[in-house]
Amino acid sequence: KKYSFTDPDARFMQTYKKHIDLSYNGQIAVDKQGIILSNDVVQDYEDRNQLVPTVDNVEEIFGQLPEGTKVGADAGYENGKALEKLENRGFDLFVPGKCVIEKPKNKFAKANFIYDKENDRYICPMGKLLEFVSKKTTDKRYDYLVNYRCKDCPTCPYQKECCKKNKTRLISATPYDKLFNRIKKKLQTPEGKETYALRKQTVEIAFGDIKHNKKFRNFLLRGLEKVKIEFNRACLARNLVMINNLLKKKKMTLAVTC
Repeated sequence: KKYSFTDPDARFMQTYKKHIDLSYNGQIAVDKQGIILSNDVVQDYEDRNQLVPTVDNVEEIFGQLPEGTKVGADAGYENGKALEKLENRGFDLFVPGKCVIEKPKNKFAKANFIYDKENDRYICPMGKLLEFVSKKTTDKRYDYLVNYRCKDCPTCPYQKECCKKNKTRLISATPYDKLFNRIKKKLQTPEGKETYALRKQTVEIAFGDIKHNKKFRNFLLRGLEKVKIEFNRACLARNLVMINNLLKKKKMTLAVTC
């Protein structure tokens, strides 16, 4: 609704200080050592549509990645369509989701309701049926939500425990629930926690180095194409320092070995 005469390509986004300002969204992919493999600048104020393009950029530069390559990103990249595409391509995903909350200790948690695919309905832990009631389109993250409701709740002795303040229990399902659950279970394992923790040690440090150590917090140029070049130069500067440090470390190791 608003237009910048200074930089028509810029978009209003929430900055790191929680301010709303004309901005661009910088994207990077790094390896486990923190070296930037690809970078881009986009106009989207959210990250959820950027995971597939980022992986595509890496493959365009380095060739097709081997099956089982681990891909980690924060919850802002959660997007059912995108994650399904990457899983079908053979990637091992470590992206936490927001829509699926499993509480094994809670008998009436959504995860404990069984989906009857043949009849398109859910079965609650007490054996009651939740039938289809409606389907509504939602944001791009889930495409749509399907709602199922139980009619037998008023006569159930566990009504308050299961329905809380509602008279009947309603379950909203997304087409990607199974995928989100698989990823969530994987993230709860020791290996999953260790793999996801690498993000803080690599990509977050890369951004911190560029912003804090190299004082690159604002673009000096205007226009998307020029900004992409400017960000690319900042990433190159980061990589040159990283590679130099790794080479020094390798020489020191060789000297000790000799």
